[in-house]
This record gives sequence, C-alpha cells and structure tokens, in this order.
Amino acid sequence: MYAAGFSGKKSLIYKLTIKADGTLDAGVVALQLPTGEVVTSISAYLGFVLLGTNKGVRYCSTDTDANLIAGQLIPTSGAVQKFASNGRFSYFTWSNYDGVSTGLGALDLSVFTAPNTPAFATDLMRTSTADVTNVVIFDDPVTPYDTKKVFTISGVGVIAEDADNLVASGEIETGTWRWGIPDRKFIAKIDTRSTPLVGSITSYFKIDDGAYESAGTWSVTSDTENSFNGSDSKAIEAEFKFVLERATATTGPTFTRWMARAYAAPFRSQVFSIPIMLHKSITVRGKEYYYDVDEEQTFFDGLIDSPRIVTLQIGSFTHNVILEDIVWEPVDSVGNSWAFEGTLVVTLRSVEN
Repeated sequence: MYAAGFSGKKSLIYKLTIKADGTLDAGVVALQLPTGEVVTSISAYLGFVLLGTNKGVRYCSTDTDANLIAGQLIPTSGAVQKFASNGRFSYFTWSNYDGVSTGLGALDLSVFTAPNTPAFATDLMRTSTADVTNVVIFDDPVTPYDTKKVFTISGVGVIAEDADNLVASGEIETGTWRWGIPDRKFIAKIDTRSTPLVGSITSYFKIDDGAYESAGTWSVTSDTENSFNGSDSKAIEAEFKFVLERATATTGPTFTRWMARAYAAPFRSQVFSIPIMLHKSITVRGKEYYYDVDEEQTFFDGLIDSPRIVTLQIGSFTHNVILEDIVWEPVDSVGNSWAFEGTLVVTLRSVEN
C-alpha cells in the first residue's frame, strides 16, 4: 500500500506492508518530492502510481524494493485533486488551464516522451476559472461499453461530457523542435493527415522566439493529406499549432498525423584560390613594384602556422577570411643565388556571419 502526505513544503510517499494478521507494518519512505512540490492526490492503475501535486502530475513506477521511481513533472496551472483511469488513458483535474477554461487533462499511457513520462494533453473543458475538485468515469447506459467523463467544478456544479455536441474548435500545440541539429534550418513544408476530412484544419508555426504565423487552412472535404508551405527564414528551433474546426455540431476533423520537413541551412563559406606573383620586381600598368620575396613568403607561412582572420579585398568587395593552404610554384632564381621567384597560390576561406 502507498500513502502520501505533506508537512509544510515537504511531501513524502510511504510504502506500507500488510502483515499476515491483516495489520500494517510501519510506513517506509518510498519517494520524497522536491521541496515546495506538495502532494495533493494519489492514484494507482495497472501497476503504476500517479501523484497529483500543487505543481502538476508525476507518473511513478516501482523498483524491486517497491520504492517509487518518479518521472518528469507534467506541469499544470492548478493543484491536481483527483485521477480517473480507463483503457489507455488516465484523466486528472486541471484547474484554470488558460485563464478562460477549467476541466480535465489526459495522460496517454501508450506513448511515453521520456522515462516514466507519458504523453499528455488537455481534455474536456468548461468556460470557468474555478477549481476542479473531482472526476469519475461512468458507463454510458445508452451505448454499452462506451464511457462518459464527469467532473465537478467548485461553485459551478457537475459537468458531463456531451458526445452529441462537439466544441466549435480545438487546438493541438506541439513542443519545441530542433530536429537533433544545432545549426540553423528552414521549414520547407508542414505535412498533415486526417481521416476523410470533415471541417477544417489550420496550421500555424513560429520560429525561435517569434509569434505564430498561419501556414494556411485545409478544408477540402474528404481529403486525407495536405501539405502547407513553411518559411525560408532561418531558425534554430520551431513550434507548431493546429486548430481543428467542426463542420456541424456532431461532425469534425480527426487529425491523425503531422510532419514538418526542415532542411539544415548552416552558415556557409566561400573559398578563394588566388595566385600571387612573387618576384623582386613586377610591372603593372606601366608602373614597377619591388618586393622582398622571402619576407612575403614568411608572412604567408605565419598565417598557416598561426591562423587568424585577415581581410581579403577583391575590387570594391571585402571578405573576412582565414588562410587554409598555400602552394609554392617557383619559376627561376635571381642571378646565381638560390633565392627563387615564382607564384604562390593561396587558398582562403571566408568566415562571414
């Protein structure tokens, strides 16, 4: 048996063993929550334990000693007072979800986003900001094997699911996507699927810390696939939102899949291969210039040994570059010396922002 309690800002969950005579052994701590996270409810279903706290929901499994292993906190806007489970879902009270609605959240126990962290979403909602105090699941007396969720709102009353009157619209908002790469990328397409479409689905996306932008609305009746155009603006990360609107009071879209196609667009560089004529004297446009060939070679050798950013000017254009490679092509020596003249081919790579 498990029992949860708190004192001040400290919460403990105890495990209690039932002895042969039916009495209980002294409780042993099976889990301690972080300070400030106060337990408000506890529930068991299919061999796992759910904890409701003043900050959200935690899914817990057990180890070989019956201690609890808690998953990541699933945050909520109000204390979680109650759970009710059925099939692959566990429902929990979610008070004052967005400043307009209050109702239920749902855990999908068939999909986990991290160890001991099931996928979750909001579920039934009522226009109110009052606390949700309880939730139960009843068998539907009209349709066998169907169930209905019923919850209570403080000061409002008992709210029952209405299967014959869909909400006018609902939305699915994703988390943050980076596609596993730190480089900038652009989102070319947003692909969506549904059962033969009834109603409409509008796709939105936002990049980095920007605001949501509409990618368009899909409303072709009976379609099953649609691709929205994305954006060629470069971004580190993106988020997506899909707004579903019903066709009638009893019919609306069933969204089955989405995928965003992103393509890496990291900073790219230019490569310049430039031949530099190193002679003691060179005549350009009727004017003679004199150089110290050894000194010029030493300068470029230094850029290989100790790389640094230098400025390359080509006509009126300038580039910040680093020297990647040099190739010395000697032509002849001066007089009887071993001081060669020739062409130095330098390879430069830009390091632009």
